[in-house]
Amino acid sequence: MKTPAPFRLLNAIQNLSIEVVAASVCSLAFAAEILEAEVQGWWYIAFPFAVWVLYTTDHLIDARVLNKIALNPRHRFHQLHFCKLVASVCLVGIGVLVMVFSQASLPLMLAGIGLFLLSLVHMLMVNFTSRGRSQWVQKELMVALIYTGGSWMGPLVWTNDVPSVAVITVMVSFLLTVWGEGMLVAAFELQMDAADGQASIATRLGMSKLRPWLLVYFFAQLLLLVLFLLVVTEISVPAVLILGLMNGTLLGLLIFPKPFVRNGMYHLIGELIFFLPALLLLF
Repeated sequence: MKTPAPFRLLNAIQNLSIEVVAASVCSLAFAAEILEAEVQGWWYIAFPFAVWVLYTTDHLIDARVLNKIALNPRHRFHQLHFCKLVASVCLVGIGVLVMVFSQASLPLMLAGIGLFLLSLVHMLMVNFTSRGRSQWVQKELMVALIYTGGSWMGPLVWTNDVPSVAVITVMVSFLLTVWGEGMLVAAFELQMDAADGQASIATRLGMSKLRPWLLVYFFAQLLLLVLFLLVVTEISVPAVLILGLMNGTLLGLLIFPKPFVRNGMYHLIGELIFFLPALLLLF
């Protein structure tokens, strides 16, 4: 039976990481609002395209190192369209570089180069070293650091003030939320990753250890957010509520996984929660 057109479109969006790109714009806007930074318009174009280049490159490497057809639909998509995607990554990457080198200040340029090198080291370690593949590099945490660093990098450069304790608190909570989402997706994709030989926190620990850890992790995150509201002065209440909603959604996926694992919606929902930070613009 042929897959209905809306589902084919949804699959294409996920396989091409378009929802990740759109969510990165929301995360950038969230960071700019928290820091009260005037982000230049070109960065709202360059940053999400840079995110797409990094995510797609990572998926292409994952697809290439496999010596069989991948079970993971994203990796299989990148196997089937490898040459076209490599060409697209090169073209988009050149466009991003042109924007950065023609528009960015020296601090932003240096921060971007540093983040790119960190991303490159991460991908090489995870995919091409025995330590990364067999002894486990905590790649979900590395991805969270890179994603958070990219989201906050521009606003941090363009802000006029040193970040306060309240701002740093929100930033750290955002980082922990990204990390939690990455670990949760790894848990749901345990069987596929194990079959494809992909390293993750789930393949290292197993579901019996990872699930209790994630339960504690998300409950602790929610408790910390309540504590931040009570203790940290001048913290953005709407930002904390948004982060609480994000973590509450992830906790709900963990407690009630069956409806979402069965149809693969867990991954889309995990990415869609990063649209929620844009709600801060309403306050």
